[in-house]
Amino acid sequence: MGSGKPILVTEVGCAESGGTEGNDIAVLETTTGPDTFAAMQRTLDEVWSAHSAPDRARMYMDLAVGEVGANDGKPSSVDLDTVSLPDELAEHGRELAIALRVLDELSYRSDKDGNHRTLVSRTD
Repeated sequence: MGSGKPILVTEVGCAESGGTEGNDIAVLETTTGPDTFAAMQRTLDEVWSAHSAPDRARMYMDLAVGEVGANDGKPSSVDLDTVSLPDELAEHGRELAIALRVLDELSYRSDKDGNHRTLVSRTD
């Protein structure tokens, strides 16, 4: 990819209990920019139109996509085991903490191509 711009690869999954294998996963690969959040939302809308999911799973996934999509996409080192909500007056830093609270799985890695995130909400 090597464009010099941050790359975001997001997998959005709605899985039956027991994991994501063999279940519905939508993948969005994009260069981070002004249209990134809209592209994430369109991908999620495609999942919702093709598959039924409980309102709670939809709400949580929508919230998590909004929080993750608000990130600027610059590659960074993040240890999800240490993520917590910041001080109440902090202007940044809530995105991953909120996503971790509402998702069944969230993974994150960064490499030379950019940030890679996987968001999973089980529909059981």
